[in-house]
Amino acid sequence: MPRIIYICFFLCPILLFSQQTTERFVNPDDYIEKTTNTNVSPEEDRQQKALDFIANQEKINEEKRLKNQQLKKEEAIDDLLMIPEQDHEFVPIDAIVLDAGHGGKHPGGISNGIEEKRLNLTLVKKIHAIFRKKNKDIKIYVTRKNDKYVSLEDRVSKTARWSARKNVLFVSIHGNIAFNSKVSGFEIYTLSDKASDPDALATERIENAGFSSSDIEKTESVYSILADLIRDGTRKQSEWLARFVYDDTLRASKTYGRGLKRANFFVLKYNTVPSILVEVGYMSNAAEAKNLLDEEYQNKLTIGIYQGISRYIQEYNETEGFTK
Repeated sequence: MPRIIYICFFLCPILLFSQQTTERFVNPDDYIEKTTNTNVSPEEDRQQKALDFIANQEKINEEKRLKNQQLKKEEAIDDLLMIPEQDHEFVPIDAIVLDAGHGGKHPGGISNGIEEKRLNLTLVKKIHAIFRKKNKDIKIYVTRKNDKYVSLEDRVSKTARWSARKNVLFVSIHGNIAFNSKVSGFEIYTLSDKASDPDALATERIENAGFSSSDIEKTESVYSILADLIRDGTRKQSEWLARFVYDDTLRASKTYGRGLKRANFFVLKYNTVPSILVEVGYMSNAAEAKNLLDEEYQNKLTIGIYQGISRYIQEYNETEGFTK
């Protein structure tokens, strides 16, 4: 019994060590990579290794390039964050563009002894004269001074040139006409892609009809992108301007107001400054046409338009764009 114990005591460590040692060795068959093709010649093997090296270098270079790009982006962001925030200097409104609708070969509406192009020019001249008398600090531009045709492109491009020098408003003056001779009233339009009601759509078609398709296409190609970028910022200002002018004109003239409306007038669509289109009344209504031909009534209308524009400019400037 002691002999058996002695033998076990002597052999067990050997067997244990033998088992552990065997597990430490790698099978020679496993040492050869399974992907290795034993049929590849030494030359082919060198070529493959060269191709693998080139591919690996390209991968490394691409990783470096991407990393450098990311570092440059991060540096640019850091630079931007380090720029001190600057207050944008407020630019007060200091000019107005008065646009007498139609002119020359395009008379506009004609009804009850009124030729619209002449009525529009008369009213613009009166508004201009009031500003020259009461507020000489405001620069007044006019798109036409006499009975001549001014294209849509010219009206918009002139305003663009003037707005590069001054902070301007655009006010277009028109007379209205309807198939229903009973329709009357004063309206102001701001821009919308869709007319606000059927009457607004009819007015839109009449006012836009005076321009050729080539004129419109040329204007669209030049101004549409710029206008789209700026229009949203000026739309609210245009609506405020319309409200000021509408309220003050009704008070001054005691005329009937048909409200503030929206339509897709080209003269509004491609201007990049706050813009409104004023329809002073319906020439197709006999009673209103009589008023529109009366100088005293014209004076009341133009004083109201002047007061509305002036009040808007004053409040806009005093509150730095209605921000205070």
